Amino acid sequence: MALVKTILKNDYRETIIKFVGTGTDTIVLNTLGQPEDPNPQYPNGTPFDVVILSISITQTDNDHTDITRNGQTVIHAHGNWDFQTDGIITAVLKENSGSDIVVNATQNNTCTIIIRLKKLSGFTAPYEWEDQK
Repeated sequence: MALVKTILKNDYRETIIKFVGTGTDTIVLNTLGQPEDPNPQYPNGTPFDVVILSISITQTDNDHTDITRNGQTVIHAHGNWDFQTDGIITAVLKENSGSDIVVNATQNNTCTIIIRLKKLSGFTAPYEWEDQK
């Protein structure tokens, strides 16, 4: 089974993406713009800065998932794995925050991965495109 990507939430500050299956897929930062934005595929002129707020991975103990950015491993997880922030402690995974995110699920069984992203810069905020409607 291929790794199937579903966007659960995508607003101007946050994106939540769910992956189910096995294989490799990429979260391309410049595709996370808003449909209401007149130029949804393009940043607003500032560099992208997208950090990972949380990751939840459900897989069997012998399976593993790698999440990389710019060729650098951010997470290597075996079995069920969670990285969560509680809203008070705002820890983030910030390595290579301007780079796309590659998810590689090497499984014998289907896994589920949920990644929550925070957009810090590089995207048009609502007040910037509201006047252009």
